[in-house]
Amino acid sequence: MTSKSPLLPRWLWLWFPLVFVVFEFLFHAVRPDLYRPIYRGENGLTESVTVLFLLAGIGIAIRLFMRRREAGSRWFGPWMLLMAMGCLVFAGEEISWGQHWALFEVPEEIAARNDQGEFNLHNDPLLEPIFDFWARNALSWGALIGGVILPIVRRRAGYDALDPRAPSLWNWFVPSMTCLPTAAMVCLVTLPPRVFGLRGIPTPYPFPWDISWSETKEFYISLLLLIYLLSLARSFRR
Repeated sequence: MTSKSPLLPRWLWLWFPLVFVVFEFLFHAVRPDLYRPIYRGENGLTESVTVLFLLAGIGIAIRLFMRRREAGSRWFGPWMLLMAMGCLVFAGEEISWGQHWALFEVPEEIAARNDQGEFNLHNDPLLEPIFDFWARNALSWGALIGGVILPIVRRRAGYDALDPRAPSLWNWFVPSMTCLPTAAMVCLVTLPPRVFGLRGIPTPYPFPWDISWSETKEFYISLLLLIYLLSLARSFRR
């Protein structure tokens, strides 16, 4: 069992995940004329904040990797390196590796292969199943199992705060309860599209349900990664 340590701010791990999608839904219902230019699109609020979360996650993961000798498990360093690389690929694909921000011209041979003429991998016909379908589903299942189920099991087993200096994977690898609200939102925002799909209703969904569910899910995945890494960083300060 690990000793208690100060949690992350409650507004970050509890209230922010719950309020964000509610505010987005209400904003869309009240001001649909402003929803698309503000929230949606490659440079919209949702995707821009998603990338900022991932960039912060890269920095935290690298910093934790540099402290790997203080960790109790030899797997801590490789895991942090994998987290940094995952956040980098996630962020790179979100902004098409700088195309959406720098507005550079995509090489013709790449644009011809890409479904949307963008400089990324997840719209390439050959790589799309890996970077879009399999990666998205792996993150979704990871949020359910690693972010919802295992934190509850971890808590019932008597573990509380994360402790990277302990050798057991339960002490640092398995997320704490601070990740549960965001992980639950990753799963919940998937339900409306699935319900409409089962009922045979194509996109765009009926108003006001036609919000950017896919981008919102990516937002919550990036927030989940950030909260997990922040929790590990806070545990080193105890």
